[in-house]
Amino acid sequence: MANSDETEIALENAINNNAAFSKVKSRNITASGTDVVYEVRTKDEKALAKAVAGVEGVYSSSVLQHDGEVTL
Repeated sequence: MANSDETEIALENAINNNAAFSKVKSRNITASGTDVVYEVRTKDEKALAKAVAGVEGVYSSSVLQHDGEVTL
């Protein structure tokens, strides 16, 4: 993601419009851009991924589904 406040605001709007819950879990800022990891709850993973990928300044979008089990 590009290092800009406008991109981050647009990203948050895209996530909030497609998820019942969202929380920033990780943020890595470098000279070339920002990587952000969100925890989200959504019923439509495909719509969420497309909305996030459609934000100007976002270079890629991935969705990982968690089944709730913890393995130690």
